[in-house]
Amino acid sequence: MSARAVPWVLVVALAAVPLLGVGNYPLHLFIMVLLWSFVYTSWSLMGRFGLVSFGHGAFMGIGAYVVTMLWNHFGVTPWIGIPVGVALAVLVAVLIGYPCFRFRITGHYFALVTLALSEVVRLVVGHGMTLTLVATGLGLLAALGLGRLMQALVFGVTPRDPATLGGAAAVLAAVALAACLVPALRATRVDPVAAIHRE
Repeated sequence: MSARAVPWVLVVALAAVPLLGVGNYPLHLFIMVLLWSFVYTSWSLMGRFGLVSFGHGAFMGIGAYVVTMLWNHFGVTPWIGIPVGVALAVLVAVLIGYPCFRFRITGHYFALVTLALSEVVRLVVGHGMTLTLVATGLGLLAALGLGRLMQALVFGVTPRDPATLGGAAAVLAAVALAACLVPALRATRVDPVAAIHRE
């Protein structure tokens, strides 16, 4: 067997593991090993360029969160959600990485930027989930309570119409997410030195 064929044989063997019926726990361990292997590889690549990044958790979180939200709320299969999550993580990486490389932010400062990115993602997701759950719950209650009124005003809408309930919940969830994102974007435009002097 040639050296070039070995990686492809390993890929096929790894892809066949879930089909072998090894059980949930061994499969979980196998997935975690692969996941942390990807993390290690990404850290290794950053180290080769002399950069220390603490933002890997943010990018992993963005990808996982997007895939999960698309599956839970919109029924989008992970085969489509994974590329979408990767694309969004790449977009965030470009938005963070371009200014860093444009202004030659390296060393400890680059590490601090990526650390701040991880914290911002954690805060946005945490607070955003709270607002999203509250907004979704209120939207469902309002949709159920006003269902008969909607039925009288809109032709073809029943008090428990799934499309109506889903649409109302989706609109309120989008508003809640925007309410989280807009203040966060405004906060990024504040000069920290000026804010300290104002205090």
